[in-house]
Amino acid sequence: MSSQSKAFFRPYVPLGLRRFECVSKAQDEHAEMLLFGTVGDEHDGFTDRQVASFLKANASAKKITIRVNSPGGSFAQGVAIYNMLKSSSATIHARVEGWAASAAAFVTMSADKVMMGFGSRIMIHRAWTIAVGDANSLESAATLLRASDEIQTSLYAMRSGLPSASIEKMLDDETWMSADQAISMKFAHAKFNDEGLVALAGTDSQILSSFRKIPSGVETMIKAQAGKRAIHVPL
Repeated sequence: MSSQSKAFFRPYVPLGLRRFECVSKAQDEHAEMLLFGTVGDEHDGFTDRQVASFLKANASAKKITIRVNSPGGSFAQGVAIYNMLKSSSATIHARVEGWAASAAAFVTMSADKVMMGFGSRIMIHRAWTIAVGDANSLESAATLLRASDEIQTSLYAMRSGLPSASIEKMLDDETWMSADQAISMKFAHAKFNDEGLVALAGTDSQILSSFRKIPSGVETMIKAQAGKRAIHVPL
């Protein structure tokens, strides 16, 4: 999770799907949007402005489903999107279709109900950034990161019911939760197993250097898919 937008890798997006898209409008009081790619990147992910526009266009929706497959990105954008979704009068359902990692995990916690797909993961870790400058600049960056971690700790403790000390340990460890683990720790509610689940693939070894504790099964999947090219559909 970075204080600035950072593209860790490019999740595979099936032909015909955009990284951010209003899949269905609220004609039947139910709207759906895709949150794929990097948090805070309008070209390779989704932004707070896009989500704000979606919510405005679907103000009559009584239920909104967000479909998530993201490695994270901008912490500030994640916080903004979380607050916008929490402020919506609609019931929010989240479907984790690949990864809800880093800032994307924060966004996912806005949902009233979180559903996990086959092989999906929720990952939380300490906020991080890239900073340059003198000692004052670096100390300011460290202060901002600590504040971001306090926000994360508060949210995840409130969501899960776990003590703050337990959440801080999870952040220290860069914790990857499978569907069953996320459900048992109350980060999610249930699993879904629809056909046509969006796969997390088409990436390269860059992701392996971005996170420290990728589960071995996920790492194997990434390496197996390394030769596949991501399909980009312009917004």
